[in-house]
Amino acid sequence: MRYLIRSLLIALVVIIALFFGIDKGLKAYTYHNRMLIVPDLTGLNINQAIDTLLAKELRFEVIDSSQYFDDIPAHSVIEQIPSPFSQVKRNRRIYLTLNRVNQPYVTVPDLIQVTRRNAQTILKATGLELGDITYVDNIGKDMVLQIIHNGKTIEVGSRIRKTSRIDLVLGNGNE
Repeated sequence: MRYLIRSLLIALVVIIALFFGIDKGLKAYTYHNRMLIVPDLTGLNINQAIDTLLAKELRFEVIDSSQYFDDIPAHSVIEQIPSPFSQVKRNRRIYLTLNRVNQPYVTVPDLIQVTRRNAQTILKATGLELGDITYVDNIGKDMVLQIIHNGKTIEVGSRIRKTSRIDLVLGNGNE
């Protein structure tokens, strides 16, 4: 009987010691309660962002470069996940979205014989801006007759830079 009680006590002590050892080991391995503040990388170029992240013992991955902003230099960080000033553990991966080098191109949509209102909607959806509107004598009131970019008539399907200004020539309803 004594042998059984002694064996159970030894087993209990070993189990408790094993539990606390595993607990301490996991806390050390996962950096429990050791948080870092994510720096604000917005506006930094990619090299500056990398240096900042490596100094903080954080990893990074560029996930996107599809957006373009004129007022931000190329290859600059425009978004990051997790957000700036969040608390993360060491070696956490920070996902970066960068500004493109040049503005993307879009295809000029078919606006001929489309009403002004529909043309505006289509241009906005395509990422183009509506420029000047000129009216000429034509029976189709507010119908697009011609698409102009930089003073020249352009063909439907042409490729131009996104956010370009498109001027329209519309009918005024007179013959």
